[in-house]
Amino acid sequence: FVRCRNGQLMRPDGRLWIVPFEGGKAREMRCNTDRMNSWHSFSPNGRWMVWSSKSFTPYTRLFLTHLDEAMNASPAILVPETTVASRAATIPEFLNAPFDALDAIEGASDNGVSNTFPKVSPDGKWIVFVRCRNGQLMRPDGRLWIVPFEGGKAREMRCNTDRMNSWHSFSPNGR
Repeated sequence: FVRCRNGQLMRPDGRLWIVPFEGGKAREMRCNTDRMNSWHSFSPNGRWMVWSSKSFTPYTRLFLTHLDEAMNASPAILVPETTVASRAATIPEFLNAPFDALDAIEGASDNGVSNTFPKVSPDGKWIVFVRCRNGQLMRPDGRLWIVPFEGGKAREMRCNTDRMNSWHSFSPNGR
């Protein structure tokens, strides 16, 4: 998770922290850079994490860290060539699927609304996404939906609150 003093979207003082899935004490991750650590995503095997930071530049760049058995992070590894001089990087999701597997997913496309921010479950069986009337960043009417990776009937998730459902993620073990 990200800990910061403010709730701003870009979290200039954001620091990455980790807490064991079983519970326990949260600890700051060793991989943090000096400026704005946020927008993280774990690999399906839970051994890698990618995140964005504004370290070295006013634009976000991608960094990787490797997580050992005790979930200790390696120092930050800059992912080169992920931005151009005047643009920010977007956080990718790790995906164990062929390139054309997500061409059009029945239940999550062609439904007259925006279907955004997809996250694939670590086991590759599910996609959780945001369905909203606009594709805007804050998505005030956003609702979380889940659909089988192979396509099929999407269903609205029971965890939705009254507004702005988004910024979701799977834990590395999918629970």
